Amino acid sequence: MYSSLDELYELQHHLHCLLKEKNYRALSRIFDSVRQAQYTDLPAGGRGLISSLAFLFPQYQLARDNVHAELLAWHFACPEDATPCLLLAESWFAIASETLRTGVSVAPGEQPVPRVVIANTAGFSWAVQAIASGGYCPEVFMLLMNATGYLGMPGGVRNGLWPVTFPAHQFDEDTLAFARQFGALPLNKGSVSLALRLPTYSETRFPALYWFNRTLECDPENIVVREQWVRLLSPLHYGDTHYQAVKRFLSSEHCQSLSLQDRNQLRRIEVYDKINNPVLWPLPGKTYRIRRLDARFRQLLSLSLHPEAQASGYLAYARFCEHFLLNRYGRKWRLTSWFAGQIYQCVAALVVIDAPAFWLTHSSQVFSLLALALGNENAPQADRQQVLSSLVALTRARGSSVLDALLALLAATPDGVSGLKQALSASQLLALQDRIQHAAAAEFWQACNNLAALGYGKALGKILMRAAQQGGRQAALFLADVQSGANPRTLSAMALPENELQAQRVFVQAGDQGDAHAWFLHSRLLERQLMRGSPPGEVIRLAEAREQLLYQSQQAGHALAHYDLACTLVLSDFSEKVQHGLEQLCPAILLSGNISGDYRAYIAYLFAYCALHGRGMAKNLWLVDFWIQRAWLWSLSPRYLQFRDDVVSRYPLYVMYRRQVKKHQASVPEWQKRLIRQLGFDTGCVEVQA
Repeated sequence: MYSSLDELYELQHHLHCLLKEKNYRALSRIFDSVRQAQYTDLPAGGRGLISSLAFLFPQYQLARDNVHAELLAWHFACPEDATPCLLLAESWFAIASETLRTGVSVAPGEQPVPRVVIANTAGFSWAVQAIASGGYCPEVFMLLMNATGYLGMPGGVRNGLWPVTFPAHQFDEDTLAFARQFGALPLNKGSVSLALRLPTYSETRFPALYWFNRTLECDPENIVVREQWVRLLSPLHYGDTHYQAVKRFLSSEHCQSLSLQDRNQLRRIEVYDKINNPVLWPLPGKTYRIRRLDARFRQLLSLSLHPEAQASGYLAYARFCEHFLLNRYGRKWRLTSWFAGQIYQCVAALVVIDAPAFWLTHSSQVFSLLALALGNENAPQADRQQVLSSLVALTRARGSSVLDALLALLAATPDGVSGLKQALSASQLLALQDRIQHAAAAEFWQACNNLAALGYGKALGKILMRAAQQGGRQAALFLADVQSGANPRTLSAMALPENELQAQRVFVQAGDQGDAHAWFLHSRLLERQLMRGSPPGEVIRLAEAREQLLYQSQQAGHALAHYDLACTLVLSDFSEKVQHGLEQLCPAILLSGNISGDYRAYIAYLFAYCALHGRGMAKNLWLVDFWIQRAWLWSLSPRYLQFRDDVVSRYPLYVMYRRQVKKHQASVPEWQKRLIRQLGFDTGCVEVQA
């Protein structure tokens, strides 16, 4: 039952159709049948996969408010079904975890930031409703174990009575506004008695243990909860530096009765805690240490594991290789060829592993890795085509990503794609074009660039031109962006002529219809024109036009336009613009959580740079040290550590640098103190050991 990739794709497609039709009763019946299935009827982790947000809403990250609205409608239509409550709980816990990652890492027992607390409280309330509905106990208990372990237990729990009322009065307006933007705050239903057994003394002291034990009581063979428990017992969270707690658990009755593959899987989690943490990786250029890590990763690949775990191991190793593909300056170095070859070998090994859940979840990432590895001269062209053909044959463009939609359109061309050819009906063609049109811009751009790197640039260009002629704005904007010179490699792969005037016309036309992304792309084109150098009058005109486009785009909600505008103002020659960018726009970006770690890191770098040079604020070495460390932790880019090393090198002794940092801590501006508190940091400065 749902043990093959074909069955999973079929089920996922059927569920998506029911969601589109708002047929919530039929959805509930399907999930009820999954709940009632014996564990022996489902592959390992199958029930957890099917009952997850990623399975039902693959584009969940892009539209949380819409997903929450859909789940609420489902909950109101079928109040007896635990599934929408489970998915809402998972979503709120994910929001809390992401908010925690974008701020400070809270040590066990400390109070996290209010935004984390409100999301965690909402997650607990929905989880309680899921348990009260009488279903999904193992899945809900695992969610609660992770929530109590990483986020803490919200107040109000007394002797098995769980409050489902949402304590809005406990949070300030900023925190409530943060939560309300996602919608689906818990409904007020009063306290619910779940008739759960009372925790023991040890479970009271360590609440995550209570939920771990409850999960195993319901599902004694659950390997996923054991994996998560090993992670909780790591030194980063609740364990000791010598991993004694982990070793005791692995030698306990919880693990000794497991199969060899399961025990190897748990031991690998222990080793990954030591070697698979990018914060602890050496800087690019430290060849000896990097080679030692590389050898340990490759040793783990030889372990006897279940196919799904084996596939995840190859993916983890490929990501490690990707991290060290270039040196700290973004250029090739002595190990570039080795790591490119290893990425290719990982993909070649992955395509022969029968791991349905892995391919359903990670196929797009594997395509990206293959596109990245094609620069490896050591792999013969015939081998590359064979690996690509095997990869396409596995998924057959049946997934829900925009990459799968483009692959399906390529497969419908006379030449097909890597041996895959299929005919499309008019309705299927319209559905694929609609998926492309409504895809997130970043995902669409990445998919197109990957397919161009894989050798399908010309065929893809024809498909996108046809879509643009039929009114597809997303395709028209991508082609215009490529023709404007934004990506010369893709331009060459598509065999398109560079044409800035044509691109500008497309951007203006789409902008006239209120397209925020068109304004943003137009501003990037003007930025490239500014960098080429022009007469002073033309520079002023271009700068003003670009700034106006960025204002329009960020007011329409474009997160990257907000980021570009902040950077533009901070680096401008006008003091009032610099101050507005530093004190208003940059803090708003960091607090929004709408951009990735690399962009957040650059905002932190701007704070450090301005504090070092007295740009828009008084010079303050404590802020320099604080923000450059945040930049490193948010992006892991070695250039930020290089910046810090350059600052430290101005002092004869490191102790003199630390003394000066401590001295400047007392003169941090009030607006910076407020921002640091809102992000969840205290006034201490965490030392980064590079």
